[in-house]
Amino acid sequence: PAVTPSRITVSVEIVVDGRRWNARQVVFENRAPWTQIRAGQSIKILVVSNGASVEVPGKVRRVDQRTGEITVESSTKAILTGWLNAAGQVEVKA
Repeated sequence: PAVTPSRITVSVEIVVDGRRWNARQVVFENRAPWTQIRAGQSIKILVVSNGASVEVPGKVRRVDQRTGEITVESSTKAILTGWLNAAGQVEVKA
């Protein structure tokens, strides 16, 4: 199969009595929002603790394409891990 972080393409064949009857390529696309995030990209980090939140600038260090977990580095060089929220920020719990 051909694999990229957001797409997998596989070929499926139907064989009846040893003869190829039909074949198709099937494409699976991962349209999860985090598949659009790349290492080195600037992003807003939302740090949430006990009901209070602070937004700080940062850069993406790593994106786990399987789980959506995003590791970021804040402007103060702190390394944090969180997930993309609906506002497009990486939300981390402190």
